[in-house]
Amino acid sequence: MIPSVTFDDSDRVDTLRALRILDTPREEHFDDIAHLASALCSTPIAAVVLVDARRQWAKAVVGLPNMDGPRETSLAAAAIVSPSGQLEIGDTHTDPLWADAPMVVGAPWIRSYAGASIVSAEGHALGVVCVADHQPRRLPPRVLAGLRALARQTAALLELRRQSGWLVQANAELHRHALEDDLTGLANRTILRDRLEQALRSRSRSQRDVGIVACDIDAFRAVNERLGPGAGDELLRLTAKRMGGVARGSDTLARVAGDEFVLVCPGLTRTQDVEIVRTRLRSAVEQPVALGGTSFVPRLSIGAIVAEAGEDADAALRRADSAMQVAKRTAPA
Repeated sequence: MIPSVTFDDSDRVDTLRALRILDTPREEHFDDIAHLASALCSTPIAAVVLVDARRQWAKAVVGLPNMDGPRETSLAAAAIVSPSGQLEIGDTHTDPLWADAPMVVGAPWIRSYAGASIVSAEGHALGVVCVADHQPRRLPPRVLAGLRALARQTAALLELRRQSGWLVQANAELHRHALEDDLTGLANRTILRDRLEQALRSRSRSQRDVGIVACDIDAFRAVNERLGPGAGDELLRLTAKRMGGVARGSDTLARVAGDEFVLVCPGLTRTQDVEIVRTRLRSAVEQPVALGGTSFVPRLSIGAIVAEAGEDADAALRRADSAMQVAKRTAPA
């Protein structure tokens, strides 16, 4: 009788899948575990096998092309539900549960098998380090103990993989926060300054101007006070989106302070092109907005300049900001 190895183990499967190891390419560390298991147990077949919801899958295997197959007839699945955390079959031909199993009566013709569970930090058996032979045999206790030790080392490798994944993700998040405005998704002041410096360095080679356009939203504080900070945040996101529709692929749009934005426009063919950018920004942003049950038209104060020869990034940004402040003071009430 062929056993049917099924059980409800959604938490275990979730833990396994969170490792993102299933169906990944071969890795030397796991190959080493399989080779060590084969050498330790003097068997022609050894593998690191993980048991998913419906199948077993070999991360590493020695002596066979693979050890993949359905979970229902999986020796590895039987091992991980064993109370001892291991499974040893000295002769599959005489075992009433496994004598008719596909891997016994057909390729790879397994006659004996031993597997030790790979147990996660949460206590979930994710798979096994296993060995198999074409001859009936039982492993000495000290060899079985060695197989269990290899399973523990495999669990440690999986935990290291998980922690490394967390570290990569955390570093990516830190990198994103270092370069990106959290609210709008635009570049922040750091990346803006870097892009502006690049544009100024390349200006001498391209013989084209670099425009810097500084903007802020008039009466933004009043929006926050009257409609609340949530409405203010939504206005900032909408303004960023509308400005982004004006920016070219080579431009850099950044939020540099509360309601202040800067657009760097490299490669302008004419000095007056920066005025065209100013006009387009105003046209895009100064459209009706519905916030907090009311509709109004946001207004921008805009300072637009062209970087001068020999001017560095900080000086150009200060001059653009000064031009914006002048525009704000002289704007109609």
